[in-house]
Amino acid sequence: MNMTGAAEIAGFIKCQLLTGHYTVGQKLPTADELARRFKVDPNTARAAYARLKSEGLVESTRGKGTFVKADIHSGQASRVSELVRSAISEAQSLGLSAEELATVIWLQKRMATERSRVWYVDNNFPYFEAIRSAIGDLVDGDATGCSLARLKELVEKGEGPRKTDLVITSKFNLEKVGALCGDADAMIVPIVPQMSQSTIEQLSGLPSINVLGVVCVDQIFAEISGKVIERGGISGPQLRGNSSDVATLPSIFSDADAIAISTVALGRLKAAHINLPDKAIVPFHYAMTGDCEAAIESAFRDLSLAHA
Repeated sequence: MNMTGAAEIAGFIKCQLLTGHYTVGQKLPTADELARRFKVDPNTARAAYARLKSEGLVESTRGKGTFVKADIHSGQASRVSELVRSAISEAQSLGLSAEELATVIWLQKRMATERSRVWYVDNNFPYFEAIRSAIGDLVDGDATGCSLARLKELVEKGEGPRKTDLVITSKFNLEKVGALCGDADAMIVPIVPQMSQSTIEQLSGLPSINVLGVVCVDQIFAEISGKVIERGGISGPQLRGNSSDVATLPSIFSDADAIAISTVALGRLKAAHINLPDKAIVPFHYAMTGDCEAAIESAFRDLSLAHA
């Protein structure tokens, strides 16, 4: 992933001015020539010259090109050379080569100015809090959640994920999220949830269940919860409901011996002041698998290194 920008190109030319490679009045390479050299868009090269122009170092004449306007004082060049020699000597005492020292400086500067944002994209957020918690433990950042529709709005406004960002989504929405973020070249990590072990233990501890009600936010997560509940030893018939139509849930689950309900669905019912039948109720939430956490940690590390 090419991370060269206008600031880096401007810095390169300034270094050449410091070392005397270019002198006052000398013509500089054209924006197109710089673009080919650094493999960037010509507009990026023009932006680099605009930076140098704002500092009074270069001037452009239409039809003639860009020229060095001001010399960088030789005393400054001498101080910079001394600083570089001292830094290289100190780095060598720590076992770092000059190239490795340059990489460290480059990476720290990039991370300081272009910190990655972490996105979680899904139409529902049944395990968003689990992701937010894991992000806090794994990476130096927090996850911002949004729906697919909201992501589309942000992308159209130019406020969506950038190529320095990490986007996390469920495997079910991977294709749609990829299509929306394709132009941004952001790193996308698909994850698969699981129900927490405590939920399985609570269900297993209930008396014999003939009919179990399962309340989720959509059919996808109803399927996930159903499989996990079966692994917990609950193999009886299951009534499943979608909490988007909360008013119908009390009648659906009137025949259930116990009700397993997602914390998201439970919150929606409480907000609508709707009570479930007087049954044994076990709230559950979704957590991430160890593989999911490893994928996020690895992706964020790779993304950070790509900043260099």
